[in-house]
Amino acid sequence: MANAYQSMITPNDQKNYVNDAGYIEWAAIPLNVALDKLKTSREGLSTGEAEKRLEEHGPNKLPETKV
Repeated sequence: MANAYQSMITPNDQKNYVNDAGYIEWAAIPLNVALDKLKTSREGLSTGEAEKRLEEHGPNKLPETKV
């Protein structure tokens, strides 16, 4: 199953940046390409865009696990 970001990558990019499991190898993508694909900049998101994404996707938080 493809992850949510895979649709951002063109078929030509997929052979270079998508691993066998179908996940994007973000560390292999040139910075300017990654920023463009994620629709952001070196300065980060505006407050409005950050709020919009938080509302749409929820917080950037890992699930808590019991130890």
